[in-house]
This record gives sequence, structure tokens and C-alpha cells, in this order.
Amino acid sequence: MPTYPSDLEIVQWAREAVAGTDLATTSKVITERFNPVPSSPEAYRPTLQRGLMLANRGGESVIQRGTDWTLEGPLTFEQAQHHFNGVIANVASPTGSGPYIWTHTRNPANMPSLASYTFERRFNDGATPIGQAFHYAMYRELELTFQTNEVWMYNASGFARRVKTETLTPAISLPTHEICLVPNTSIFIDDDWASLGGTQVEGQILSGTIRFGSGAAPLWTADGRSDLDFGAIAYASGRTTLEVELTMLLGAQYATEKTAAEALALRAMRVQIDGSDANHQIQLDMLLKYRTPELYAVDYDDETTIVTLDLVGSTDGTNAWLAKVTNQVSAFA
Repeated sequence: MPTYPSDLEIVQWAREAVAGTDLATTSKVITERFNPVPSSPEAYRPTLQRGLMLANRGGESVIQRGTDWTLEGPLTFEQAQHHFNGVIANVASPTGSGPYIWTHTRNPANMPSLASYTFERRFNDGATPIGQAFHYAMYRELELTFQTNEVWMYNASGFARRVKTETLTPAISLPTHEICLVPNTSIFIDDDWASLGGTQVEGQILSGTIRFGSGAAPLWTADGRSDLDFGAIAYASGRTTLEVELTMLLGAQYATEKTAAEALALRAMRVQIDGSDANHQIQLDMLLKYRTPELYAVDYDDETTIVTLDLVGSTDGTNAWLAKVTNQVSAFA
């Protein structure tokens, strides 16, 4: 019997023009793992009085269908806008004429507008491929992580409608891409939005995690849907989150951050990832406050004292967070 090695698996996607509507995919996903699993609850099994000494006596009914998915791999300049379209704001097209700039701004005063995607996946044993598709795929969360002398990694999770059997869109190649490198990363911490990018924290940052919550969740309503999938999206402020954790050497920045933590003062943080040239850059601008009003240096790394900055998203009433991606991608692909 043939096997289906993971090395022959293909994952492709497209941003949906109309949420949930089938369409051909436009690009291979730069990913190391795509893992969809069913989110459908257990079937309804009535305890019918039919003279049977069994827990399940027939008459089962499917009551709901859906999918949860995760996607992970190295962060690239060419596909970063896909991820930020899913968790911050959907940008229809970039500005500029090469390089192109995709600016995703979360406006705290507005309902979010987020992209939905179609994922296609194909398993292959070399002879008999199996094709699947997942429509109305949306992000719940995007986590970006970095460690010195490594690459930036992403881990995304979300939901979609039930799996469909479909043939993979043919003749799509993996995009030419550049992976985001941690040594090319600069971190700035200032006091307000207007000062973003002013004060670089040098010689201290070791690693970190940035986690965006999109605010989106599937909503099932009585709409006569024979497929039993969700028909709408619900947004909630409690799911619209930002968390940042930085591990740094105990150094010059510590006193400033300790004072800010105790005062629960705003921190305006810029994380800037530069690429090989001016055509490749990612800037993450965020307003944050410390999770708790204390900051202690209590840990050690190779006998060196380190401190962990633990911050959550905040706002000045006008600004919250944004991602600006500069690349050579002129349209969504």
C-alpha cells in the first residue's frame, strides 16, 4: 500500500474577494506545517426508547461543521502582509511603485475589517493525489517569535468552514522570498506614538514574542445552511489583544522600564526588521503598558542577569498598533 509522505504535501492560498466563496488559489504558502482539524462538536445521539440496551441507539444527527487550523514557518517579507491582513487590518492594495508598502492599521474606534482566505492542500504518494480545500479561513491569533542569531518564526491559528474535496489549482510555484533575520532587527521604546522609533535599545535584547489576537470568531445562526457551517463572524474587544514579551540583559534600559511599569505609563514600541536592501522591511508599531506595575530582574542566562518585559496592548485613545510591510509584491498573490 502506498504512503503519503509529508515532503510531497502542498499548501496554497488566496485572499477571498467574497468571504466563503470558492476560488482558485494564487500562491503557495511559505510554511513548514499546515494542520487543519475538525471543530465540529460530537453528533447528537438521542436516547430513543426502542428496546435496545445500548448507549447509542441510532438516529444520530450532525448538528454543526467547521475547522480549526494552525500554520507555522519562517516569517518572510513577501508574505507578511497576508498574516497582518488576518489579524490587524485588511489592506486591498499597497502604496508605492516598487518597493510597495502595505500598511495595516488597527483603529481602536472602528470595527475591524479582516481578510478571509481559501486554503488548498494536496497529499501525494506520487501517483494518487488527494486534494482538499478550506474556505472562509480567518485568523484568531498570530504569534511572532525571535531568538538571537536565528530567524523570525510565525505561528498562526484560526478557523474555517468544513473541509471540501477539491483539486489543487495547478501551475503555482513557491514565491521568491527573503526570510526575516533576527540579527537585522532593531527595537525602539519611547513614551508616545509621536516619538516612535526615537530611542533604540541596543546591546540588551535577547529574544521575544509578539502575539496578536484578531478579535474574530465564527458565528452560527439559523440561516437555512444545508452545509451546517458558520455563516457570519463575530468580533469582540476581549479577543482583540496584543501581548509582547521581551527578554533582555539587565542594562541601561532597566531603570527606565522599571519606572514606566510602576507608573503603568504608555510604552511606544517599534520593532523594525530590515532586509537585504531598501525593498525589504517590516515595522511593527505598538502602544503597550506593563501587565503588572512592577519589574524585577530575577533570572539568569549563562550567569548573566536578565529581565523579562511583559507588556499588553493599550492605546492613547487614537492609536493602538500597526504593521508596515515593504516588499516587491505589487498585488495579492
